[in-house]
Amino acid sequence: MENILENLNNEQLDAVKTTKGSLLILAGAGSGKTKVLTSRIAYMVKSGINPREILAVTFTNKAAKEMKERLSKILGENIVRYMWVGTFHSICGRILRQEIDNYSFPSGKKLDKNFTIYDEQDSLALIKQSIKNHGFDEKMYVPKLVKAIISNAKNKMQDAHTFATYARDFKSQRISQIYDDYETALNNNNAIDFDDMLMLCVKLMEQNTEVRKKYYDRFQHILVDEFQDTNQAQYNLVKALYTNDLPDIPESRSLCVVGDVDQSIYSWRGADFKIILNFQHDFKGCKLVKLEQNYRSTGTILKAANSVIENNDERVDKVLYSNKGDGELITYYEANDDADEANYIASTIKNEAVDYSNYAILYRTNAQSRSLEEACISRGIPYRIFGGLKFYDRKEIKDAIAYLKLIHNLNDSQSLKRVINVPKRSIGDTTIKHLQDYATEHDMSLYSAIMEIENIDTIQNRAKTKLTDFVKVIHYFKDIQSKYPLHEFLSMLVERTGYVRELKEENTPESEARIENLQELVNVASSFEPEEEDNILGEFLAQVSLVSDLDGAEDMSNTVTLMTLHSAKGLEFPTVFMAGLDDGIFPSARSSNTASELEEERRLMYVGVTRAEEKLYITHARRRQMWGEYKYYNQSRFIEEIPANLIEGIVSESTSITGRTFQSAVNSIKSKSNYNQEYTKPANTISSGARKLSSVVKKPTTVSNNNYTISTGAKKLSSSTTPKRTPARAFVVKNEANKKRQEERINAILEDNPIKRKIEQRRLEQEKQALIEKQKIEEQKTVSKSFFAKGDRVFHEKLGIGSILDVIEMGESTMYSIDFGKMGKKAMDANYANLKKF
Repeated sequence: MENILENLNNEQLDAVKTTKGSLLILAGAGSGKTKVLTSRIAYMVKSGINPREILAVTFTNKAAKEMKERLSKILGENIVRYMWVGTFHSICGRILRQEIDNYSFPSGKKLDKNFTIYDEQDSLALIKQSIKNHGFDEKMYVPKLVKAIISNAKNKMQDAHTFATYARDFKSQRISQIYDDYETALNNNNAIDFDDMLMLCVKLMEQNTEVRKKYYDRFQHILVDEFQDTNQAQYNLVKALYTNDLPDIPESRSLCVVGDVDQSIYSWRGADFKIILNFQHDFKGCKLVKLEQNYRSTGTILKAANSVIENNDERVDKVLYSNKGDGELITYYEANDDADEANYIASTIKNEAVDYSNYAILYRTNAQSRSLEEACISRGIPYRIFGGLKFYDRKEIKDAIAYLKLIHNLNDSQSLKRVINVPKRSIGDTTIKHLQDYATEHDMSLYSAIMEIENIDTIQNRAKTKLTDFVKVIHYFKDIQSKYPLHEFLSMLVERTGYVRELKEENTPESEARIENLQELVNVASSFEPEEEDNILGEFLAQVSLVSDLDGAEDMSNTVTLMTLHSAKGLEFPTVFMAGLDDGIFPSARSSNTASELEEERRLMYVGVTRAEEKLYITHARRRQMWGEYKYYNQSRFIEEIPANLIEGIVSESTSITGRTFQSAVNSIKSKSNYNQEYTKPANTISSGARKLSSVVKKPTTVSNNNYTISTGAKKLSSSTTPKRTPARAFVVKNEANKKRQEERINAILEDNPIKRKIEQRRLEQEKQALIEKQKIEEQKTVSKSFFAKGDRVFHEKLGIGSILDVIEMGESTMYSIDFGKMGKKAMDANYANLKKF
């Protein structure tokens, strides 16, 4: 028992030893919640609790696997195998496999235990078919959007009938018709989707009190991880299993939920963070334990995270702290554009990295990765896009899985349609349409229709023979399926159906890669460990269906990881770059509609900051290309929420003045006049968080870096004599002869790499364009130094209508002080403000 409790702090010990009643553990990022959960389960078993009575629910399959492995080391596999440890979906799937025949749909229909779990593509195909059958316009009723609406309804426990009762407007009523068709099609195919796994399990508990009591008696002790991400269906299931709808809960039972309101970032998936906020109200006498000691990050990083998140109202107060010391300051880089931002990040990694796997680049949207990828490629930095094309989304894998689904459940029409001509069997679309029409008319699956093929006069005899032969193949594999180990059966399946032969005959690198992927799927089947020996194929298909993006986080060998902030949750890296901290990018422009949406964006910022263990970089680009044109951005408001003494900064020379005081912007422009105009992007260094620019200048110097002449320089912003970090580097093209020599050198180095050559050529073209733009701006400056006068009213696309309070002429530059009313007072450079007279 002592070994289980050692190295736990006081709050962790309190959480582990509280084994009766309801317990809410507010676990901050990096506070050791996984250790607390596993220690708590081990402590309960060592205290005499039967492992069969324990249910532990995790957020991902990966987390469930890790928990089982940790518990097995402490308690032994023979004990752990009696517990139920898994995700909500896997737990519900397991219950439904055993109990689905005890549930009746409102129509009176029932499913059998060999039901298929439809993935996203299968579900979309049914929805598209319904839209087509009704003659609805797909532009008005976008299948993916309709699917999302149906998914959201199911997460709120609304079946098709219930959804229809809430459908008030014309469009919602039409979607309710699609929902009803979709539900009917699933029933006819003996299938369910992901959301059904939760909804039907809860409805089963509500409909059948005997089933509910069976699992209420079984699971005396329930633990739920990542509770802030639960939806209504999941919460209803937890309540049903813990309370059995009884007013008084026996003291011997326990419910422990672990979560962090500040990390609730999945509302778009149906997660409702208010469930965790209301937990103490729902369960009177609930004990609250806060885990605030962070074992991951430095003090500086945690102070920044605390300062940002404390601006949210809907949260439970907690303050993370670290015993690791303050560590390095956060480095802020203000880039001229997204290319400059990407080049800075990639150059910093290239110059510092010993092990690339220690670095992660996080961004708000997938579209931001393009410039970052190109910057990595051009510098030879190995990287991986986390959450890219998933293994199970590849065509050959989906084909093989569809074969397995059809063999397991002959009434699975979606899987049948996918493989009926894979490999080619000369069964035409017209034949399949006649088959589908017959199945729809007689309310049956496609397989059942084929079994009545002689009754379908619209199908020609030759096509009937092809269909009959196809069914014989499926019957053959269904008959032998239980006689072989799963991986051997799968290997035989892809070989004997002719699938692999067709790929070999194609004889291309792509077909070879597909064969290798099929081999990997066989490897997956070989390592699969079923819970029950009598339903191996069904369990394997369930596991495949439940694989999520986060489960792919295994192999990160010596590559920089690029990922969205949402994908980063649960991960950690020694060094993290958060790119794109622009107002309108992060926080997203869409989040400005409501305070709740903005608070979720701020929680996402908190998640991003707390991924960093030792060093954090945050970057902002003043402009980004959108649909081929530049759009200008202020720095993110989240940067302003970080205390100045936690940040050191580097700013590209064409300094933006947004987010700073008017006088500091004036000082910035004054200090620029000391620079030699030959240098296109020398850097300004902001040290120790100082936000005001001074006129102290460090003269730029020129250094050589392989292919380019590089200018470096820094305007210091404090009394320190040298910048702490190397300032941003800028490419300089002094004259046409220089440019030609540089291009020749690049081509010589990259002649064997067409991808790199293309990227470098594009970058040189961008630099050339930047020089041309700068020249145009300089020409415009000489023509007119002041476009507006004091008292003029102006219009700005983002800030609205404003009044010019002051105009200051400084040599070649003109500054405006503008009052935009509710948007506040702003200082703007006449050459970049993009103002119109109102």
